[in-house]
Amino acid sequence: MRNIRNFIIIILVCLFAASCATVTTSKRVGTFSLDGQRYLSLMEFCKSYGIDCQWDNFSEVLILKKGNNQANILVGSVTAEVNNQIETVSPPFRFYNGAIVIPSGFADRIVSKWIQFRPSARTVESLTYGYRIKKVVIDAGHGGDDPGARGGSGAKEKDITLDIAKRLKEVLQSKGLNVVLTRSSDKFIPLTRRAQIANKSNADLFISIHVNANKSKQPYGFETYYFSEATDNVAKALEVAENSSSVEESSSSGSSKNLKAILGDMIYTENIAASKEVAKHICDSTCRMMGLKNRGIKSARFVVLKETNIPAILVEVGFISNAKEERFLKNSFYRQQIAEGLAASITNYIRAYKLTKR
Repeated sequence: MRNIRNFIIIILVCLFAASCATVTTSKRVGTFSLDGQRYLSLMEFCKSYGIDCQWDNFSEVLILKKGNNQANILVGSVTAEVNNQIETVSPPFRFYNGAIVIPSGFADRIVSKWIQFRPSARTVESLTYGYRIKKVVIDAGHGGDDPGARGGSGAKEKDITLDIAKRLKEVLQSKGLNVVLTRSSDKFIPLTRRAQIANKSNADLFISIHVNANKSKQPYGFETYYFSEATDNVAKALEVAENSSSVEESSSSGSSKNLKAILGDMIYTENIAASKEVAKHICDSTCRMMGLKNRGIKSARFVVLKETNIPAILVEVGFISNAKEERFLKNSFYRQQIAEGLAASITNYIRAYKLTKR
């Protein structure tokens, strides 16, 4: 009888030990080979294990956080600071196809030390309104003869927005969403035409990508807009700048203009709650993941937003008038990170929508 009891105790101990064993990341996040070494997507790894991932623009250091744990990583370096201790990272973190990838061995070490029993699910904020998103129209601001804002070193807004739009399309499509671009080349598209493309596409969200500028070279950061009265003088100035390429159709009669204004107000009223909610979610989520300065959500009467009959937002991804942000925006890796951050924010909103009972 004693032998049977001892055997049962041994079995229970073994089962408990197995439940506490190191989790192999490859079982949750697919790995791939680079130069004979195993790597996995940093974004997928962090999402799977609820690890906060931030990119410090100025120090160019990758920061991973989970509870009281933190790792500061310089991509390409064979050492990293993990919980104030220097650890060897071999092979090192590296860039691959415009994104950061993490060596599977280092990922396993993080999981074994930072994660208890099973990966904890990332909490999702509840939504007040909630809006289904299955198809997205991405609008690259400016284009053709309209270069948009220019940086001190000559960077043009139209080139940056187009590149981000194309990258964002690829990432969203890889996540199963349908995507339409208002322009896919350096071509001028009237603002009203961009809205028409969105309206005819039966999409669920319109997102217009822009780069900010200011007479002062100090401002920097990320912000989003939805259609409403301008919130402050800065928003009013930006409203004028972004609407400058809009030309009213001279052939429109007075009655048709009045009808258009009435319909515009109806569309605005119907979609304002969703637009504002999506704008806030994307702004907060993207800034949190990328470590950007969050300048918040604002409102302005942008033509490209007014004419759409679906929830629509305008994203200002940074200030081209700020020398440091211009340098980042000119970097293809940074533009990829913006695309990844925006895509992750959109899919996080979709997940929150699914978990919000309506």
